Amino acid sequence: MQNKMLFKAISTLLAASIVSISSFAAFAENTTTGEPSGTEISQPDIGNTTEENTTVPVNISANYFENENDTYNIVFSSLDVLDNLKGFNFKVTLTDAELTVPTFSSDLKTGSYSIEAVGSNSATFKNGSSETLLSGKIVLCSINTNVLPTAENVAFTDFTAIDKDGNTITFAPTLTVEEGPVVPELSEKEQTAYDAIVALPSISSLSFYEDGALISVDSLKENVANTVDLYNNLSTAEKANVGEVLAYNMKSTEILTTLPPVVDAMCNVYDVLDLSLKLDDVEDNDIVNYKFIVDVYESIKDTISTENLPNPSNLYTEYETALTLITSSATKIDGKLSSMDYNDKIDNVAKQTAVAKPLTKDKYYDKYLECLLTYANDLYTDMEENCTDRYKEYMLQELSTKIANIKALQNNISSLPTFEVSEVVRGRNYTIRVKRGAKADVSSTLNAYVYDEENLREPIDTKEQAFSASSLEAKIVFTASKTKYPLRRNIVINITYTLDGVTYDLGSQSVFCNKEMANPSPSPSTPSGTGNVSTNETTNPSGTVFPEIDDNEEDVKKPVTPEQNELFSDIANYPWASEAIEGLYYAGIINGMEEGVFNPSGSVTREQFCKMVVQLFNVLDYESISAFNDVDANAWYAPYISSAIKSGYVQGQSADYFGIGESIMRQDMATILYRALGSQGKATVLSFNDNDKIADYAKDAIAEFVGLGIINGYEDGTFNPRGTATRAEAAKVIWGVYQLINK
Repeated sequence: MQNKMLFKAISTLLAASIVSISSFAAFAENTTTGEPSGTEISQPDIGNTTEENTTVPVNISANYFENENDTYNIVFSSLDVLDNLKGFNFKVTLTDAELTVPTFSSDLKTGSYSIEAVGSNSATFKNGSSETLLSGKIVLCSINTNVLPTAENVAFTDFTAIDKDGNTITFAPTLTVEEGPVVPELSEKEQTAYDAIVALPSISSLSFYEDGALISVDSLKENVANTVDLYNNLSTAEKANVGEVLAYNMKSTEILTTLPPVVDAMCNVYDVLDLSLKLDDVEDNDIVNYKFIVDVYESIKDTISTENLPNPSNLYTEYETALTLITSSATKIDGKLSSMDYNDKIDNVAKQTAVAKPLTKDKYYDKYLECLLTYANDLYTDMEENCTDRYKEYMLQELSTKIANIKALQNNISSLPTFEVSEVVRGRNYTIRVKRGAKADVSSTLNAYVYDEENLREPIDTKEQAFSASSLEAKIVFTASKTKYPLRRNIVINITYTLDGVTYDLGSQSVFCNKEMANPSPSPSTPSGTGNVSTNETTNPSGTVFPEIDDNEEDVKKPVTPEQNELFSDIANYPWASEAIEGLYYAGIINGMEEGVFNPSGSVTREQFCKMVVQLFNVLDYESISAFNDVDANAWYAPYISSAIKSGYVQGQSADYFGIGESIMRQDMATILYRALGSQGKATVLSFNDNDKIADYAKDAIAEFVGLGIINGYEDGTFNPRGTATRAEAAKVIWGVYQLINK
């Protein structure tokens, strides 16, 4: 930066010489005053001359700045104060260099102006018709060049101007070439404001995104507001100093006026961008699960305005793209919903809830749940009025459960309790066990309703049961009677859960009444009440219930006579597995299909095996959440699958598909148990005839369990790795692991 005192001395000498030659005052600062830096001193009017043309010396600064592409930008400005001038003309020449991008300063871009390129190394600037008079240290123009500017290769010539009376003033420029701006020194306060202004983005460079991610417009708005405050807190003289520095850099304070309304407009449409981003990567077949996103947009769209959003601009294009994505998604969703039956729509409520559930930190989380609840309630009303399905009442009950889940999320309950009941009611008493993942802050209440499946409007039995705040499990004991309960027909059990005054529907389960009921009389050995239930109860142990297996009807109805002392009447032909089956039953890890029936030859599904392993290793976690498309978050198996995945025991068939209802293969059964148990160092060399059919991922597990004597092959020398594991085989293998870990 040029030494200010030296500059003042030179300016004073120039002023003295000019006064001795003419009647004009020179364009120099008055060094005899005590005015601070940055305050302009009143100069004699340069237009007070009677001559047609006068030559006046003037100091011109050529300040250059290096660009990123190894070129240089040169800004030409007057070092002296000019007074009441217009119609500027001048020529810039660079010796042995290429001149590009010649540009007038914004002050001179008024009226009629032109730039004529005389050659590749020079340009003539003409501004001749403006009626605006300019005064002060004026920025004149800028150019780019491909060589380093020096005093030897840069020339500023043919400089003339018109004064306020129309006279032509011819200047004799003295050119100073320096790197960086020649500006007044700024105080710390001025420098802070200047730096903040320079750091503001230009409107043309604004974008809602950075590296593909949505940026915080609120942060930008705060930055702009803070910068405006910094400038407004300056005094008039301080603002003048800052303005002068900005002018030397071809910038101005205009951005403090133009930028804020644009940023306000960005904030106003930001939510459109935010909502569209959640839809951006959604596959078409999953888009219907995001209906709540477009519902939120519909609820806020009337508050969105694009006023002050520059059009055209990058910002407007990004907004239009986001809006198009939302509207096209809405069209797809409407089309898919119109083709769905009521069962699919009920399932869609659950899937939307699963998608919305993790978005707790989202700005619109509460609104998502509100839109979900509105959609679910509207669907309920529609079904009540228009559904003609024979299972309408059951479907409405299912939807009620989904609605309860949404309400639970609204009340910050991450997961509702689940309940289990034997699939077949025999004898007088049966127990419903209700479990939850966390203790409650206050006591709650359970209400159980029992319906004849052929009449779901009026319950045949009801019971209210307290659920202690300190308990994770409660049981409700019913006494079935032949006067109320239908024989050899299904009953439907529905449970509601009331917590802190809000009632949630936990859903329904269908149970088969397989034997004539006794007259009602409470069993003294099975008291009703609350509290934790031991998993070692032998009268009705908790454990794996295998729902949805189609057993042979004769087996289901097969009576168990008092003469039979076996726990299960159908395992006599499975002596190699009977000890395992009975041992796991009393350990509370597995159950039969019904009283006296185990169905040893039945297949085991992937979700059933998950439950066995989770109970074997006691890793059940109700807070775990799995995100597979085929896993119903409200189904009995959901917490077991989630717990097995969280523990690292099991994986899905793909990223989106677990394989609900699929029979588990023998090699997968071994692999899951091996992951849970860990290596015991007993692996042996496999010699099965079908070794080549064993998947690579399962070989270590099978080798380990063969070495431990827990698993073996068939009499023909095969292992049959892809064969379906039977219930007896699963029990045998699990029993072997159980004995190993309980030595």
